[in-house]
Amino acid sequence: MPKRKEYYYKPSKPREAKGGIKAHTKRGEIGSKWYSKKLISVLKSYGWENRLSRGARYARTGQVIKINIDKGNVEAYVQGSRSKPYHIKIIFPAIPEEQWKNIFKMLNEHKEVVSELLNDNVPPEFEDLLEKMNTSLFIKKPNDIHMSCTCPDYAVPCKHIAAVFYILAENFDTDPFLMLLLRGKNKQDIMSAVSNTNESNSTEIPEIENNKVDLYTFWSGNDMKTVRIDMVKSNPLSRYPLPDELNEPEIMKILFEYYNNIKKGAEKLENNR
Repeated sequence: MPKRKEYYYKPSKPREAKGGIKAHTKRGEIGSKWYSKKLISVLKSYGWENRLSRGARYARTGQVIKINIDKGNVEAYVQGSRSKPYHIKIIFPAIPEEQWKNIFKMLNEHKEVVSELLNDNVPPEFEDLLEKMNTSLFIKKPNDIHMSCTCPDYAVPCKHIAAVFYILAENFDTDPFLMLLLRGKNKQDIMSAVSNTNESNSTEIPEIENNKVDLYTFWSGNDMKTVRIDMVKSNPLSRYPLPDELNEPEIMKILFEYYNNIKKGAEKLENNR
């Protein structure tokens, strides 16, 4: 009895996509941060490595022409060999609300993690803390991700879906809050929740005792003393939340950057003493 031939779609060259989203990395891994690389490595561990390698070529040539990321959902259009771009949908499982409450509480106790997120970075200890809570930034099982593409390829993920994953990974490099958006919460949700927790746990700041100063001799310099600069490990904004009218993520990001510059300057002064 003759062996039945398996059917494969013939390799085809995609049409040129004008104005497509190109991955910046021309060679090697796409994505520079550890969490961007881990997203791809997790997907490869599901046995999708060959599909992903084909998708990487599409990502580098700009075949992804549009991508939209919302809470738990990714919608994209990828230019293939046909005239009409293929429509891709990827759905990530949301972290349950009760679990999010625990995450917000954890973030309030580890303000250095919030500081890193606002500075466009995900510290590895964030994932460690999540795993202790039996959750993760990353999907544990391939069946938890729901994917679809309008291309005729029977395999899931196809190379068009794979290309979208690579563009996602590169976007994580510049905006780590996108990872949390895919798990159900946007940046505003997170910052508001952490701020509200701060308000409920805030304590009254003790007043600093005012010493009497002789205005006539204040500028003479006679009483000036050399004072050591004490370096604070955590950002003061982590301890003293902003008032409601100023409690916006972008304002916090700017203030965090100012503090980091001040801290670097203080360290430089201390080293030159």
